[in-house]
Amino acid sequence: MYAMEIGKTLILAAVIYYMANEMMAGRQNWAILIAYVGALRLVLVACTQAIRAYASVSRFYPQIGRYYLFSKDIGTIDTIPFVRVSAGARLLLGALNNGEDVIVTVGERLALATTDSIGELKFALLNAKSKSATGPLCVSLFDLKDPPNSDAAILLLRADQIEAAGEDALRRCDSILADRVVLIIYSTPSTPSKIGAFGEKRLLVIEDGEFRRLEPIGTPECEAALAEFGHRVRARRARIDQEGEEDMDEDE
Repeated sequence: MYAMEIGKTLILAAVIYYMANEMMAGRQNWAILIAYVGALRLVLVACTQAIRAYASVSRFYPQIGRYYLFSKDIGTIDTIPFVRVSAGARLLLGALNNGEDVIVTVGERLALATTDSIGELKFALLNAKSKSATGPLCVSLFDLKDPPNSDAAILLLRADQIEAAGEDALRRCDSILADRVVLIIYSTPSTPSKIGAFGEKRLLVIEDGEFRRLEPIGTPECEAALAEFGHRVRARRARIDQEGEEDMDEDE
């Protein structure tokens, strides 16, 4: 927009200079100059509005780009086999906002702080890949009561389900979880002492389908990430409650 405003000024200055020279030579008159400058200004304002509209829409490109890539690959998604991983292999889950890669090791357990749904988490992990093999990775929800027979490389496990089933149920599944990356989901703000109770060593924060933080558990950075996550959750709940109250007032 700054460049457009400067460009408009330069273009108008050039036109006025040219038309003034023409008038001085007797080849044009003031009426033509005024009409020309007025029409030119209308055209430049319209161009500015078009560029402003494009700039407003372009900020949605990261989200639109994901849907475009998904729709492009959907035709062959059933023909590409999932990559099988082994203990110790390294996986790239995605990238943080600062560009740092989120790299994990098969067999590792991470605490995942998020309010996203399972579907949104699977979408966020859509581009996860192995560092040593090509092909997509399977992401699956893990149920302690009925462990699935799946080749998923990344398992999503709810922390509240572990608490309900007991840690013995988790230990009975150790052989299954040993050659997977396990993301234990905490959907509400939890104290640092609670995070990491099930063998997690690092905290991963995913919000709105984006990787926000990756910090070692027990560090000041982890506590700051949890505090930030708690603030986001409370702000979202307050906004939802306020919208609910406004809807009730409108109904009344």
